[in-house]
Order: sequence, then C-alpha cells, then structure tokens
Amino acid sequence: MMNRILFGWLLVLLAACQTEPQEKPDEYYLKYGDSLSAVAFQTIRGALQTAIADSGIEKAVRYCQLNALSLTHQFNTDSIKISRLAERYRNPQNQLTAESQPVWESYQSAIATGDSLHSVIVRTTHQVDYYKPILLQAMCSSCHGQPDSNIPASLLSVIDSLYPNDLAKGFSEGELRGVWQIRFQLP
Repeated sequence: MMNRILFGWLLVLLAACQTEPQEKPDEYYLKYGDSLSAVAFQTIRGALQTAIADSGIEKAVRYCQLNALSLTHQFNTDSIKISRLAERYRNPQNQLTAESQPVWESYQSAIATGDSLHSVIVRTTHQVDYYKPILLQAMCSSCHGQPDSNIPASLLSVIDSLYPNDLAKGFSEGELRGVWQIRFQLP
C-alpha cells in the first residue's frame, strides 16, 4: 500500500512541476485519473481496515466520519482536486454537483440498458474533470449494505446517531454507489 501511495504522490508532483502549458489528450487524463483514484481508494480502504482492526467496526464508523474527507483530499494540489460524490450520500459534502449530475445520469442509463460503466472525461475551458464509477465492494456492505442483512442492528444505531440524514444505506454489492471526480485545473 505504501508503494501505491508514494506512486500517487509522485504522479501529483510530476504534474505540479510541469511548467509549459500544452494540450493533453483525454487518454492522459484517463490514465492519471485512474492512478490517482486507485491511490486515494487504497488509502481510504487501508485506513478503514486499520481502524476496524484496532477499534472494531462501530468505532471505525466514527473514524470514517472524522477522517474520510481529509483522507480523500490529502492528494489535492493547487491544480488537482479529488472528490467522492454520490446521489445517496452520507456526508452532505459528498453530494453530486451540477457538473457531476449528467455523468451520474449517463451511468444510470448505462446500467438500465446493461452497458458497462467506464471512466469519462468532461472538458470545459478551464478544467478537465475525470469521473470513475464507484461500485459497492463486499467490505463496504457492512456500513452501506442492507440494514436487515448486512448491517447489524448495533452498527445501524451508531450510523444513524452519527448521520441522522444518512442516504447511503441499502446498497447491494456491485451496485453503483458513487463516483470519483478528479478536477484538473488548466493553466
């Protein structure tokens, strides 16, 4: 895990050191976004696994409440901003934005027609946004799964006390849970 984090930071630093503005193809942003989202995911997952092992899952929910945003944002720079967004969010700061809504809707349409979900690039004059679907993994079912089957009553009570307006339960493994958004500011 440490190698991936170091690799992610190396990618961020290389991009930040680039001084001459030049148009980069979508493939560049797809590869870079894939790398950054993988490092950010591994960081969050590793921290949660450690918190669960050290304190148990109920206390790990509190850890997540206090640290998930900072774990995600630790890879941000002046020109790169990483976010996790969702329609059914637990933390209101992870709510879909106006810019991300069309991508979310395209993922929902793809699911409805049985198409695969892929990372996408959306360009504007001053930025390039990378989006990647977040599918619910087995480990995540403990807190985001079905309240009657995946989430024990004691844990459900903790989640509901920490997040009284929670919308992020009731998912099944493999279901679209959210999206990574990585915003690259253009010079």
